[in-house]
Amino acid sequence: MAKNTEMKQESILSINKWLGMNETGAVLRSGEGERCENFRITDGGSLQKRPGSRNAVVLSQSYRAVVTETAGTIHAWGEPKKVLRLYPRVEATAYDTLTLEGTRLDADYESAASHTGWYFDTAGDIVTGETISVPVSQLQSVEASERAKIETREARFAGGARDDWSGYMSDYVYLWLIQYDSLLWNGTEYVGTNPQIINNGDFSAMNGTKFTLLGEDDRPVFFFAKEGAKPTEADFLAKAAKNGHIGKIRLNNSHNNYISTTDTPLWSLWLKVDIWKETEYFWHFRTLGIEPNDMSDVEVKGLWTGIVGGREVIAAACNGCLWELSGDGGNLGRTLLGSVITAGNINLFGFEDKLYILAGGQYKVWDGESVSPVEAYPPYVPPTDPDEEGNPDYITDGSAAKMRCAEIFSGSKGARVMLYGDGTNRIIYSGFDTLGRARADSFPPGNELFVGDANTPVTALVRHYDRLLCFKKGSAWVISPDGNGFSVSPMNRSVGCDAYGEALIVNNHPRTPDGGAIMEWTSAALTGSYRNAKSISDRVKRTLSTFPMDSVRTFYDKYSGEYYVISPDGRALVHNTAADAWYLYTNIDATELISFHGLVYFGTRDGHIRLLSRAYCDDEGEAIACRWESGATDLGSEYRFKRVLGLWLALNGGEKAAVSVSVITNSGETRKVRVESDAPTLPITRRVRLKAGKASHFRLALTSESATETATIQFIDVRAVSGGGAR
Repeated sequence: MAKNTEMKQESILSINKWLGMNETGAVLRSGEGERCENFRITDGGSLQKRPGSRNAVVLSQSYRAVVTETAGTIHAWGEPKKVLRLYPRVEATAYDTLTLEGTRLDADYESAASHTGWYFDTAGDIVTGETISVPVSQLQSVEASERAKIETREARFAGGARDDWSGYMSDYVYLWLIQYDSLLWNGTEYVGTNPQIINNGDFSAMNGTKFTLLGEDDRPVFFFAKEGAKPTEADFLAKAAKNGHIGKIRLNNSHNNYISTTDTPLWSLWLKVDIWKETEYFWHFRTLGIEPNDMSDVEVKGLWTGIVGGREVIAAACNGCLWELSGDGGNLGRTLLGSVITAGNINLFGFEDKLYILAGGQYKVWDGESVSPVEAYPPYVPPTDPDEEGNPDYITDGSAAKMRCAEIFSGSKGARVMLYGDGTNRIIYSGFDTLGRARADSFPPGNELFVGDANTPVTALVRHYDRLLCFKKGSAWVISPDGNGFSVSPMNRSVGCDAYGEALIVNNHPRTPDGGAIMEWTSAALTGSYRNAKSISDRVKRTLSTFPMDSVRTFYDKYSGEYYVISPDGRALVHNTAADAWYLYTNIDATELISFHGLVYFGTRDGHIRLLSRAYCDDEGEAIACRWESGATDLGSEYRFKRVLGLWLALNGGEKAAVSVSVITNSGETRKVRVESDAPTLPITRRVRLKAGKASHFRLALTSESATETATIQFIDVRAVSGGGAR
């Protein structure tokens, strides 16, 4: 009897290039996976464990300095001879300790006027040498006021009045008086300038514009002597001091001065004060206190890098503070710059060598020294009504501070700050100073745009070529320079941007999150063709549909060519633009991201700044769970059973690497087989023996869960034999 022998055929599945994730359910190309979690695709098409992360610095703090309602004033008379020791920053380093930080500035009255918002605890008097200590305080304002004291006094002594006098006498008794050009109050006493000792013969000196010293009887202090020595100022002051009146009263002579002379000299002098004016200088401040910080508000709300004060900086907003970060790599230092409201949304943007902060209804600026509210600059705006003055500023009434996003765009005159995001279809833009220079602290009336209907807000602005692209929920617009202003025209009536401020330029093409997809806008789309606004995320549509699109954050790292779409739950879909491959990261608790000198930093919800780098194999000590699964493959024969016999796998050289391999069939997943490398210079190929039962289809799975090892897989070949028809 003849015996039937089953014909067996060997098949090989080769993956020489990984293509990322594809969730469409269609037949996948070799190298595509239904799942690609915490593996990334390199530009060359290798499958690589994603970068790990380390905390570089923590920005949350237990206590914070707050300005109290306790107000105070330091003042000086006559001349501002006080100096305040000012510091740009203050930090609550303990529950009862405030520390002044930064370079100290010994500020006189003039320089203090331009350093309001700085902090101090000492004021010194350069005249008396005295030091005034106050609680740690913030300088609020300075002012000078001229005080007028109106008095009328007469001082009469030694005789009666005469309406005339008879010349210079050669034989007479000397009456010595002292006069001053002016008086200055130094905080303790009056000090006269230019003392002049005169006698009764110096009629021209008694012109009613001088000051003289009065004694306790409100009469001029004088020396009466015949052919006596001329007294000095010290003599007059000593005589006044003897009666306890030094420096207390000095009077301005009026025009009624009479000298009476007879053979027996009788002396009469009338002194009258009409107006006595002096200048008083004030330094107003509020004291600081210490409060426990709101530990429910520790999320990093803003990250920015750029030039401030002529130097490159990284700034971060977190826990009620604006911080400057310093250092390199995974170990950063922090410097407290000032306070900002971090309970809501924050936007940081640079303009004219300064950093501007939109935060919780505040509009502040950091100039490289201190953080202070933006003071409105009111350029001249010709009123339509000659009797109307108006207010040419949108800062003080809160319109600018109410916005949550900013973009810089140039019109016919120069750069403009475009603010939006108050929940309406309104955009306001900045003006210029009287010299025609662009400003970020002036938003004149009329500098506003209303985009589309009032029922949908403006959500994103992004510069592209000579245009400003404006996105709303469900529509897109083009803003173009038009004379001294701008014009708005429609670009797309159905596609826009769901998330505030999340339109980015990626490889010269704008991208926006819209309706469960990531839309890429090509040049044709910018001319009005909506068909060229196409979805580039169809391969990951299933995962992306679980992201709240109005709350996602987007980020593009031009160094790696990776575009991130981040969900609030710590998942991130990443698109490698060079390989055109999508993959999913988990446990990326990123609220903000920046790229600085080729390194990617992200802020977390617990107040840390982390460095994302392949130098780390874990996330702050936590192992990274990586998994890639191929689609269901039939090795070219759906109707035949296959049995996997084994595979060959190549790990990249130069790394201590490990990966586990398994096969998934209808019967379940096989035992994982570990493949590891001891970091040789060249790639190493390993043969892996797998035992899987017969099946018409199977999937290949690669996993890595080590906290100390990385993995870069260059290729994989799976060997299987098939025979017999599937039932």
